[in-house]
Amino acid sequence: MAAQNLNEMLDLEVRLSEVPRDGRDYDFEADDAIKELLVEETKLSSVEAFQGKIAVRPFRGGYQATGQGTAIVEQACVVTLEPVKEDVTLDFERIYMPGKPPVVDVPPNAEVFVNLDSEPDQDWFEGDYIDLAPMVVETLLLSLNPYPRKEDAELADIQDDDDDSNESPFAALAALKDKK
Repeated sequence: MAAQNLNEMLDLEVRLSEVPRDGRDYDFEADDAIKELLVEETKLSSVEAFQGKIAVRPFRGGYQATGQGTAIVEQACVVTLEPVKEDVTLDFERIYMPGKPPVVDVPPNAEVFVNLDSEPDQDWFEGDYIDLAPMVVETLLLSLNPYPRKEDAELADIQDDDDDSNESPFAALAALKDKK
């Protein structure tokens, strides 16, 4: 429900009747409330900046959204858990087609071929508007470093308290046998 709230707060609804043939640009910049909500809804430590520009134009019976954006975020280091700042470059590309997504009848465990290089992701819309906010947030989250690591952060060598590396696993059994 909060994700829907985030989409409403970003306010990137495009009324299709206002998109001319040569397209229209939509700018966005996250205010403090949106940044706070992004931190609450994600594993980010903080969001310093989040902005971009998306061009929407008619395309093959639907609409194409392309653009670029930037974000400055902080995540916890996977080694030290200290904040790691990251400058993120975002590339937006999505095709929106009218109607409902087709139902694909694929039997369980069937092999499905997906060509990731063919076309941009495709979404479906009903009505007279497209909401770009879900694509914007999704692109941000997928563009983040999944394993942020502070410079020079290394895992410490882990040693057991009892250093029995010289004993064989059967040494304890031999000790029991000697007690008899």
